[in-house]
Amino acid sequence: MTQIDLSRFQSKTPEYEQHLWSECSRLIANCIIFYNATLLSKLLAHKESRGDMQGAALVKQASPVAWQHVNLYGRYEFRKQPEPVDVDEIVRELAEIRIGTETALAA
Repeated sequence: MTQIDLSRFQSKTPEYEQHLWSECSRLIANCIIFYNATLLSKLLAHKESRGDMQGAALVKQASPVAWQHVNLYGRYEFRKQPEPVDVDEIVRELAEIRIGTETALAA
C-alpha cells in the first residue's frame, strides 16, 4: 500500500522542489475547480429543467473555487481501486436541499 503525505513535497531549499510543490498545488486546485464546475453545471441544468429559476439563480452565484468540502489534509492511498463518483447522484441530493435565507449555497 502506497501512501503519500502531500506535505512531504513542500521544501524550503532546492528551487526544483519548490517548482514541483507549485505545480502539484496548481494541479490539485484545477481538479477541485473542475469537480465543482461539473457539479454546479449539472445542478444548474437540473434546476432550469424543473423550472426552478430561484434555485438556478442561487446556483449561478456559487463559486467553483470553494474547497471547504474537500479534505486536503491527511494521507492518501493511490493503489486502492477507488469507488467511482456518481455525479448524477450527488446532483440529485444537492437538488433536494432547501436553501433558505440563513443558508448559503456552497459548491
